Amino acid sequence: ARVRAGKSYSKSVKPPNRDPDTVVEQKTTENQAHIFRLSGDYNPPHVDPKVAKMFRFDAPILHGLCTFGHSARHVLEAYGGNDASRFKSIRVRFSRPVLTWTTLRTECGKTKYNYLTIRR
Repeated sequence: ARVRAGKSYSKSVKPPNRDPDTVVEQKTTENQAHIFRLSGDYNPPHVDPKVAKMFRFDAPILHGLCTFGHSARHVLEAYGGNDASRFKSIRVRFSRPVLTWTTLRTECGKTKYNYLTIRR
C-alpha cells in the first residue's frame, strides 16, 4: 500500500456521473521518460526499473509534466481545434502515478459550468 506524502491542498472535482463526452487515447513510447528528462527532472524512478521498484512501483513512472502535456494536448485536440489560443487555463491534480509504456486514456466531460473534467 502506498502512503501519501503529505496533506493535499488540491480541490477534487468529481467527474459527471455518466459516460464521457470524449475519449482520446495515445500510446506512450518506450523512450518517453528519457525524452522528458530534458525538462530537467533527473529523478531515477522515471527511467531506472530497479529504483522504481525501490519506490514500490512495478515499473518506471512517467513524469507528471509528460502526463500533463498529453492530457492538455488531448483536450486541445478534442475541444479546441488544436488552437492553443483557445485555452484560457488548465488546472490539474495528480492523483496517482502513470507507468511508462502505457496507453494514456483521457476521458473528458463537460459540466454545467462549461468546465471540463478529465479522468485518466
